Amino acid sequence: MDSKSAAAFLKSIERMPGAETVAEPEVVTLSGQQTQMRSGTGPVVDLFPTVLADGYTITMKAIFGPPEKLTATVNIWDDQAIGLLGPLSSDGKSRLLVLVTATLVDPAGNRVHSQAEMKSHLGTIPPQP
Repeated sequence: MDSKSAAAFLKSIERMPGAETVAEPEVVTLSGQQTQMRSGTGPVVDLFPTVLADGYTITMKAIFGPPEKLTATVNIWDDQAIGLLGPLSSDGKSRLLVLVTATLVDPAGNRVHSQAEMKSHLGTIPPQP
């Protein structure tokens, strides 16, 4: 899903009884460099994004944990989001959902690809690793 769809999905989840937003961290890293997202109270998500040669595809390795380590590696387009669903809490009543949107930016922080450029990728998934 693109960043607009991810934001709409998150808003719909937040309207559900018992749902709450724990944190909305933003991180910036270079292709091939690790970064971390922390909620302050829950697990850490380690992210390893790598921009592929086409300049539009990002291989995103995500490691979610502790207490359990869950690992996923997917290819996504620039400005697409992935969802990571954590294990059940110790009381068996809740789960942590982490949405990660990867956006390619230049050194000045401007988007590399416009939304108009990315329209051809809407609703598609790049080849997976």
